Amino acid sequence: MFPGQDWEAPFYRSLAEEEGVNAVVLVAGGTSTLVAGQIAVARRLPILAVGEFGGAAGKIWNQLALSSPEMKLRSWGDGPIAAFVQQLKDQCSSIEHSRRDATQREQLLAIITAQRRQSAYASTAFIVLLMALFFGLVYPPVASAYTFLELLGLVSAGATGALVRTLIAGLGKSDARTSFLLGGIAGFVVGLAYLIPLWVGAPGTLEPKAVIISASDKIQFASAVLVAVSAGVGFDTVFNRLQKQAENVAVSPPH
Repeated sequence: MFPGQDWEAPFYRSLAEEEGVNAVVLVAGGTSTLVAGQIAVARRLPILAVGEFGGAAGKIWNQLALSSPEMKLRSWGDGPIAAFVQQLKDQCSSIEHSRRDATQREQLLAIITAQRRQSAYASTAFIVLLMALFFGLVYPPVASAYTFLELLGLVSAGATGALVRTLIAGLGKSDARTSFLLGGIAGFVVGLAYLIPLWVGAPGTLEPKAVIISASDKIQFASAVLVAVSAGVGFDTVFNRLQKQAENVAVSPPH
């Protein structure tokens, strides 16, 4: 063990010293492995260079095989070197499987977390929508605040439609905040576009002196909410399709 982060100098010294090391095992590696192998060759130390994995150890193995052709015959077979190489292969394969399992667990955890976030956002939007419908149809506020309640209902309806569509489709990787925002905007714009022609013919609560919320106002509100929910569902569907198409399009550098 070499204390501190500067390990190269004491490591090379230990290879060069007469009482430093008695043998060297080289597996893959880069510059430090190549230097260590050359020092071991110069000192005529026993060297086990595994060329199966390439790298600097493969270069040292080729160098030793060229200098001693019989070494190539001794290096592979049913002896201890072949067993050592097979053991290294098994360990590398086990490490690779462990990494794949860890990656799959991380991906599954990310999907579960995203689905929980989507459920939380969808529940919040739906609760706000129910409250808007309850106060808009059962216990309406004063006429001057009714328009604000309608607009709130449109936003929550669009967000609810987009998030419910995401949950039903099983899009665990979709961002709940994006669906909430885009669905709310779509519900607001489309619902408002639906209400404007109705308000032109019958302004209702938009009248400056309006004091009564009529049944027609409530029916307009309920109809606009249904339109906003559909808008949220449709807009989120189109947005996800466009996003997938954009991911599949290969972008090449300009010629």
